[in-house]
Parts: sequence; structure tokens; C-alpha cells
Amino acid sequence: MRKTMKNAAIIFVAILTVVMCFAFTAGAKNLTYGDYSYTVLSDSTVKITKYNGSGKKVVIPSKIDGKAVTVIGFNAFFENKKIKELVLPDSIKTIEDRAFRDCENLMEITVGKGLVTIGAMAFSDTALISVDLPDTVTSIGAHAFAGCRGLRFFRPGSSVKTVGEGAFSSCDTLRSIHFGDSLVSLGAFAFESCVGLEAISIGKNIKTIGRCAFPDAGGGPCYVYYAGKYDDWYSKLEKEYDVQTMFGVCLECEHVHSFGKYYPDNNATELQDGTKSALCQNGCGYSDKIRDK
Repeated sequence: MRKTMKNAAIIFVAILTVVMCFAFTAGAKNLTYGDYSYTVLSDSTVKITKYNGSGKKVVIPSKIDGKAVTVIGFNAFFENKKIKELVLPDSIKTIEDRAFRDCENLMEITVGKGLVTIGAMAFSDTALISVDLPDTVTSIGAHAFAGCRGLRFFRPGSSVKTVGEGAFSSCDTLRSIHFGDSLVSLGAFAFESCVGLEAISIGKNIKTIGRCAFPDAGGGPCYVYYAGKYDDWYSKLEKEYDVQTMFGVCLECEHVHSFGKYYPDNNATELQDGTKSALCQNGCGYSDKIRDK
């Protein structure tokens, strides 16, 4: 009798599981809106799962059927050869893994003020030239911008906490990048093969630095400006990879670069060619340009 009841209970649980899975699948079914396929998430916001259009300039809608668009999904634009310019609304909070991977003609992106997370390989192997992230971004995933060989300017915003493994690897033309005190973790190989990289600024709150995080000396010396003290720096490294991590790096401690938003009220000076340059607070003479939008 007990065995029969036990078997009946197992069958009931199995049936209930199937029903729940079916209900979940039905609730997450793909819908269409213009050029987009999408699903409605549990919080009643929208995830774009696929772009079906052929536009060169794509402006993501902030709402679909009255619901806020908050997520660009996995592989949503993967290998799209048409798109050249992307505009993201303030409603977008998450760009999932590989969302724009191999969009080989994507050169321009305007990011809204609500973005928080950029997934792994989200923009890898694209033609991006300049990226200006809002101060809401806290995480840049592994290989997120890897292989963006034309990427010359990148402003990560003031709130980035984690930079994943290989996030900027093989960004050949990236000249400099500046993280504030929010940065806690810099992944292994983060700037591997960035042969044009001359300067990286890192705030005093960094806790972990992965192996081979900086480019080697193949493209010339890379200056790492660290706001903390010399003794503190070496406690951040993965011990067994100290030599590899710092190979070809010129380290300057207790050195602050504050580049803000690249405008005159943030220690910036306007150059004759119309670009704008922010200068180092410590007076080392290093300047960083960003395209004047």
C-alpha cells in the first residue's frame, strides 16, 4: 500500500513538473513587434531575443506594447552584417552574452543612461570606434569588446566594479583607459595584445588583478597609474603570476588621473583640432583625447 502511494506521489510530482514547465514555456513564448522578436519577462518587462530587420541604423524602442524594454538577449544581433549604428534607450539595463558579436560593420553606439551589465562577448569583433558608457554600468563581461581593432576611445563610466577576462584583448588602437575607485576586479588577459595601449588609470580600491592583465612590451611600454601605494599594489596580484602580469608595464603609484566626462569643468582643455583632452592631476603631462561629439 505504501509502495503504491509512493509511486502515485512520484507520478503526481512528475505530472506537476511537466505542467509547470509547459506553463513557464508558454509564458516565455516569442512574440513579434515590427523587426523584433521578444519575450515578456517575469517582471513584466521585455527582452529582445532577435532582430529581424536589415536597417543600417537601429534605434531600439524603449517600450513594446506598453512594456519597458530592459534586456537585449543572447545572440540577438549575432553576425548581423547590415547594422552600422546602434542607439540604446535609457530603459535597457542588460546586454546579454554575444548580443552583438561579429556585427562586423557596427561602428557607432549610443548607450542610454540605465545600462548596468554588459555580457560576455557582447560586442566582440565589431567595428566600434568610440564607446562612452554611462555611470550606471557596473560590470563588463569576459571578452566583451575583444577583437574591436578600431576601438580608439573608451570611457567606462565611474561605477564599473568588474572587468572580465580578456574584456579588451586585441583592441589594437585603444590608446588609454581610465577606471575610478569603483573598480574592484580586473580579469586575466584583460588588455592582452593591446599593442597601442599607452596608459591605464586604476583607482585605489582594486582588490584583484588577473594574470597577464596588461599588454606586454611588444607595442611599447604601457604606463599603469595607480592611485594607491606601491606596497598595496603587489598584494592585489595573483601571486604566482606577478612577473607575467607586470611584464612591460611602467607602474606609477599614488598617481591620480581624473578624466571625468572630458569637458572643461572636469580638468579638460579644448585642443585646436576640436577634440577635448583631460589632463592628469599629478602633472605628468599625459593627456587623453576623445572625439568631440
